[in-house]
This record gives sequence, structure tokens and C-alpha cells, in this order.
Amino acid sequence: MHHYLVIGLGKTGFSVACFLSKQGLDFSVVDNRDNPPCLKEFQTIFPDKTVKTGAWDIALFQKADSIIVSPGLDPAALPIPPGKALFGDIELFARFAKAPVVAITGTNGKSTVTTLLGLMLEKAGFRVGVGGNLGTPALDLLTMPEPDIYVLELSSYQLGTTASLHPRVAVVLNFSPDHQDRYHDVDDYLRDKQKIYNHCEHAVINGREPFIWESLSLKNPIDFQQTLLPVTEQEMGIVGSHNVENAKAATAMARCLRVDDTVIAKTLKTFTGLSHRCQWVADKQGIKWFNDSKGTNVGATLAAIHGLVPAVVAPGTLILIAGGVSKGQDFSPLVSIIHQYVKHVILIGEAAPMIAALLPPERYAHAFSMENAVNLARELARSGDCVLLSPACASFDQFRDYQHRGDVFMHCVRQERMLQ
Repeated sequence: MHHYLVIGLGKTGFSVACFLSKQGLDFSVVDNRDNPPCLKEFQTIFPDKTVKTGAWDIALFQKADSIIVSPGLDPAALPIPPGKALFGDIELFARFAKAPVVAITGTNGKSTVTTLLGLMLEKAGFRVGVGGNLGTPALDLLTMPEPDIYVLELSSYQLGTTASLHPRVAVVLNFSPDHQDRYHDVDDYLRDKQKIYNHCEHAVINGREPFIWESLSLKNPIDFQQTLLPVTEQEMGIVGSHNVENAKAATAMARCLRVDDTVIAKTLKTFTGLSHRCQWVADKQGIKWFNDSKGTNVGATLAAIHGLVPAVVAPGTLILIAGGVSKGQDFSPLVSIIHQYVKHVILIGEAAPMIAALLPPERYAHAFSMENAVNLARELARSGDCVLLSPACASFDQFRDYQHRGDVFMHCVRQERMLQ
């Protein structure tokens, strides 16, 4: 019998194991962590399946006919024997999915566009399965009643191990350097993003970033920057110029799927955005607080600041909380926008010294915790100012994930003693 080895027992690896089991396929699991997140649940549901944690069990790698790697693991760092078939959860999804697929990637905005497009399709009467890198793992969607269409957010890591996906509509929203702790260079990162266009029926492109797609052979690409609808930024439920870009992309994709413009417009007016993505938290004593904890790279933070200034707040009234795990990024693109728009920067986490080295001493302060950062921001802020958590970094130095980081920020902001 064909034997699969699942590498990684987090959320994605566990979903792979559950799917393989439902298909009656033979598999085992390895994880180099001593206590991976889904270990107890796996052992409860699959007591007879082999699972090895800690140091890699080379014998299991040798035994496997196919190896399924979780997106958080770099295949180049694994002891993969020569000649073994290696792929990820999206490749497995593509081999079994029957309904059409819409595929969305980009350095920033993909979760917002995925959610927004899913809502547009639902309002148009489609039965929709939404997931992938966002929310429900793609393979879990296959265990549910079959929808009319799948809408998947895909990361570069997932795309890098996928070859069989044939999207009805695909888009790369934007591109800026990220994950340079994993990729050899920026071009390698871009090449994985571009794979989303392989075999797609409709390619939706960003005309403002032609370097993403101009080297590809795309038939009749659709530029989402040319999307026109009688909906103004003021009428939209989400704020900021970056969300105008997200709305254009979702609109172009919905039109490819023949969704009526009236449905699109209604959805744009009622959708208020995602948690942890430029999410309004509070407005106390004339100070606005926004949670953009999902801003885990420099490009996301640039987009958040450009989105808020001057549409929501005036230049020079923004206090930025930033820092965390750097992921090998270059923080220098932040310097000019900080000088132009930001009143003060409060730095947290491992990357704080790296960012501080780029700024004059009077423009920043260090905080040892999120509570300390919020208190410092409250001391610095005046009526009419805005405090934005947009870290430009991953969260794993101090928090479980970006949701945990954002939740802690919102809890600190909403404590009355901090807002008196």
C-alpha cells in the first residue's frame, strides 16, 4: 500500500492526517518538536497511527512513498531522501477537489480579499467554501458538503509545493520582500507567488506592479486597477486606501465569476473588515486606537499607514507600535514614511534594536511589554492623535501568534485605567 509521511503536526498537518484517514490511505506523522500543537488530539483520534516527535526519524522518511510537508517547514532543511515525491496540503486538495477554485495570494491583503470575495459570492447565491491559509484548512473543506466554488487564500509556502491546481480565477494582489529568513532571495519568493497563475482560466493582475506578471505568458489578463463601480471610499465599510485596492481586486474577481454589480456594491458597503487588520479598537478622549497586528511585514505596515493617513488622521498625528521577529527583513523602507507621517514610534520585541538603529533617538522609545507600549502611547498621545499597532514583524518572540498579540493590545487599550 502507498504510504504517506506527514511532516508537521500543527493545524495543517493535523488536517492532512484527518483527510488521509477519511480516504482510507496509509500514513504516519513526524514532527521535530517534542510537543507539537495537535499531538494530544492526534493520539486520541488515531491511537494506532505512528507519530514520532523530537529528532527526525530517518527510517520513516525512507519508508514513505510520498511526503506531505506542512507550509511552516522549509523542505530544503528536511532530510528528504532522493527521488521521494514531496508536496503540500494544497497539492493534495487540488487532486481531490471537484468544484471550481478561486486562488488568492499576495504579500498583503489576501485575507481581506478572500473574505470579501467569499461574502460577495454568498450574497450572489453561491454555496462557498472559504479557507486555505486563512481559517479552515483547505483539506477540511473537502470533508464538508461540496460547495459551488472554493475561495482559497494561499501562501507562498503552499504555492511552492503545488503543481496541480487549476484555478478558475487567480490573483497576486501585490508583492514586497518578506520571509527572507526562508527564501534564498526576493526572486525565489516572487517565483513561488507567481505559481498561482499556472493553469488558471482568468488571471487578475495588479497593473501598478507589472513586475509580478509581465514575465509570464498570461492570456487576456484582467487589471483590477481598472475596476469601476459607483461605490466611493466614503461609502465602503472598510477604511483606508489599501482597502480600496483590496475592494478593487475582489470586485474584479467577482465579475469574472459573473456576480452582479449590485451585489458587489452592497457587499462593499456592509463589509467592515477583518479582526487584527486595521481594526478600530477605541476612540477615547479624542485618541483613535487601531489594531493591525496582522501587519507582519514591512509592506503591510506601509500599507496600513498609507491607508490611515490622511484618509483617517492627519500627518504627524500617528503613534506607531512596531517590532517583533524580523524574518530577515530590511526595515529601511519604513524610515521615510515615519519621518513624513509618524509622530513617535514605540518599539517592542527582538527587532526593536534593528528598527531603532534607523531612527533618530528622539523619534522612538523602547517598551518591554505590550502593556508598557500602550501606556507609553497613552502618555504621548493628544486629542486628535491615532495609535496604530502595526508591528511589521512576526509575533513569536512574545506571543503565540498575531491574533494573540492583537488581543493583548486590545485588552490593554480597553482597560479603563489606561484610558482615563
